Amino acid sequence: MFQNIFTEIRHRHFWRKATYSELSGFYIAELLRAVAMNLATVFIYAFLFVKGYSLIYIAIFSVYYQLMMLIFGVLSVYLIAFLGANRCLLISNFIYIPALLSFSMLDQWGELAISLGGLFMAFSTAMYNTSYNVLFSEIKSSKNCAKEVGYAIIFQEIAGIVTPLVGGLLASRFGAEISMWLATALFVVAAISLLKAQAVAKKHHYLNFRGFPWRAYSSAILGQFGRGFSVVTVNFWPLYMMLFVVPGVGAYNLIGGTSSLSAIVACLLAFLLGRTLDRKPQSAVWAFRLGIGLKSIIMMTRVLISSILGVILSEIGFATTSIMYRMPYAKARFDAADKSGSRVVMELAMSFVWNASAVVASIVLLICLVYIPDVKQALSSFFVLAGVIFSLFATSRFPMFRKPQTG
Repeated sequence: MFQNIFTEIRHRHFWRKATYSELSGFYIAELLRAVAMNLATVFIYAFLFVKGYSLIYIAIFSVYYQLMMLIFGVLSVYLIAFLGANRCLLISNFIYIPALLSFSMLDQWGELAISLGGLFMAFSTAMYNTSYNVLFSEIKSSKNCAKEVGYAIIFQEIAGIVTPLVGGLLASRFGAEISMWLATALFVVAAISLLKAQAVAKKHHYLNFRGFPWRAYSSAILGQFGRGFSVVTVNFWPLYMMLFVVPGVGAYNLIGGTSSLSAIVACLLAFLLGRTLDRKPQSAVWAFRLGIGLKSIIMMTRVLISSILGVILSEIGFATTSIMYRMPYAKARFDAADKSGSRVVMELAMSFVWNASAVVASIVLLICLVYIPDVKQALSSFFVLAGVIFSLFATSRFPMFRKPQTG
């Protein structure tokens, strides 16, 4: 599998507008960023809980963080339109550094560290997500888009096979601050690697809001609302496991182990599904909807899990169904961005709805924790509701999903 991936890169099957040095710099940066994220960022919510902050306080932090994501998501689009997606990708790596340094100073700075950490983390993540999607949309190969998306996911997940487990062990033994300092160093190296990957993307995009075909893409844009509830669920599910499913297992070890297991499954499925979707484009619709439907069921029913075996099976199912819908969704999203006439406006609209739904989801979770006295019941109620709302994502209609007309 990996030999085929590196053969594709060596031949520059995709990213065909980039030179080999630019391509290698970009991929090194992507891999390093993924390693850094899996080393420290996956533990942020557990880190706050271990430090003594209540679930209600962490839910308030989630509202704050997702609101900053919403604001910076809009700001990032204007920066991308002016500077170009690749330069904003570089900037986003530098911005994550003060986020990790702030969280590592939690014992000294208290709530100031949480506020600054959440602010910089939201700015970096919002800019990175939009920059990555715009850049990939500009330089992908339309013929082999699904395979390219699969390889991109594989490179991200390779970092997730070992590093969450290593990060969990380091955090358990020496404190999460050590993992954050190591991740900071990796972000610096990733940013330096991206300096070699410049001059690829288009700059000075014209943001044509009035001329954008809003009616044609309204379903694809509004369908993003379900995704925000999934994001908040992913952030709080490890806390639920830690409190009510396997309380004897250390928080960092539990999160690291389950993240590594999910990454292994995701790598294998991404490789197989990427090839299938390019050979049989008609399979994209059923993979997209089936993946969302099955993931919704898992989100609603895994509150019934009561053993470590249940956790393992749940994580495997969650990773499998996520890849099932992520790959056809990514291909359809990039195809829609191409046909819309304005990639940046399309990304702005979709990310705005997604981030707005994450704000709503965080508020709903906070309400559950405040007004339902039983914490387990409060979290379970939110997870079930989140599964129902996430299923609405399957109603998204993209041009690629429409049957070609004959005659």
